Amino acid sequence: MLICITDKAMELEEKISGEFTEYLKELINPATDEEVETIFKGLETLTKVIENGDQMK
Repeated sequence: MLICITDKAMELEEKISGEFTEYLKELINPATDEEVETIFKGLETLTKVIENGDQMK
């Protein structure tokens, strides 16, 4: 199977990714450095749980 992604699709992906990044920045802006570190550690834990869950299937 061959999947071709158009330039328009790539531009849309970049736009959405940029907007999402800005949204996340706004969400964590009021957080302290310690709170941001806790959030990132939680995300790392979530990633590991998801990856391990995929391996169990």
